Amino acid sequence: MKIEWVNHASFVVDCAGIRLTIDPWIQGFVFNNSWAHISPTRFTYEDFRRISHIWFSHEHPDHFNPPDLSRIDTQARARISILFQQTLDKKVIDYCRRAGFANPRELEPRVWERLPNGMQLVCDKTANETDSWLYLKTDQTSLLNLNDGVFRNRHELERVKRVVGTVDVLLTQFSYANWQGNRDNVGRRQAAARRKIEQMREQITVLRPRYVVPFASYVWFCNEDNFFMNDVTNRIDHVFAILSKTSGIVPVVLYPGDVWTVGSPHDSRASIERYIVDHERALSHPQLFRNPKINLEALHEAAEAFRLRSLDLNARQKLLAYRPCRIFLTDHSMAVAFSFRDGLQRTTAEAENCDVAVGSQALKYCFDCTWGFDTLLVSGMFEKPPRGVFRNFEEYQWVAHLNNHGRRLEGPVARTVRRLRGLLGRRAPA
Repeated sequence: MKIEWVNHASFVVDCAGIRLTIDPWIQGFVFNNSWAHISPTRFTYEDFRRISHIWFSHEHPDHFNPPDLSRIDTQARARISILFQQTLDKKVIDYCRRAGFANPRELEPRVWERLPNGMQLVCDKTANETDSWLYLKTDQTSLLNLNDGVFRNRHELERVKRVVGTVDVLLTQFSYANWQGNRDNVGRRQAAARRKIEQMREQITVLRPRYVVPFASYVWFCNEDNFFMNDVTNRIDHVFAILSKTSGIVPVVLYPGDVWTVGSPHDSRASIERYIVDHERALSHPQLFRNPKINLEALHEAAEAFRLRSLDLNARQKLLAYRPCRIFLTDHSMAVAFSFRDGLQRTTAEAENCDVAVGSQALKYCFDCTWGFDTLLVSGMFEKPPRGVFRNFEEYQWVAHLNNHGRRLEGPVARTVRRLRGLLGRRAPA
């Protein structure tokens, strides 16, 4: 088994005629122009002509990136089989089918699949039910890709271990990848960075891999509104030093374009040095995105469209009972309030009493895109004012999150009917 490194969380597994690409994000900026690659990608769109399969771990754009997929030659697409986790909305699979990929299909959770070359694979959702992990196995080698999946405790890792068995190569995220405190809350980000190291250690203890490939953190926060989050991210040289002192494993760091045959020696030091140079270049003279200022009329229109769409999809009476969320628009220096009852309204609240502080473009993105609220939490392009109630904002984010994944907020009648149907289905005779 060979691993060809693409970038960030993406790589190619090359084994006996199968070339399976994981989570290809080739170029461009993601999460509403707030994330960028640390290092340039050497893998090109022409290289997809050599690819037989693509597996996506989840819908986030640093893993499933439609702009990149649309640049793949149509003839190459017609030869590439798409694999994804089982979902309610079928959004990713439907997109890939419309884009002309070969046989896009979802994998049943914890059900083993066999590829034409004899390679076996299995995947399952992680705790947040949107990410998924993937395990590949041949007669000689096994690989477990945890990407940036959420594992809340040791029990959840042990459940993965029971499904997969032996792990030769473990790939896992090594730094935080979402909002971790306001600009001045360095301590919170330091704690988040330490937690990532502890999570890696626990994964190693439970899964007992031979090799650990740290990944899914080769990015920097490239927007004026989130650049501060780069201050204490875990650097790969620091992570490698820690892993090198961990008994029983060999850490392997791969730079874009590197090819590693599993089990053979690899010069991780050379890869690390290149990452350090790229990291320093990106952060010492950053070219930052500045989000445009959106006029209030356009913001009102976007808010109203989101309000009507949400009322149509979810239990109307529940949504109408939500408390308004007070929002301080940082680029307008004014406060507004949003509710499913009244839409977006001007308010006299002081900035420190608002529930969230955010720029107008980032807020409009929340209203415009079903994934917009989740994007804001990942990008970190907001702050929590000291006297606000951030829970008010999270209530609206949760509705959008459910709808983005084919679910909805149900009323008591609909919930009861669904539960009864489930009970009747379980009691039906064979």
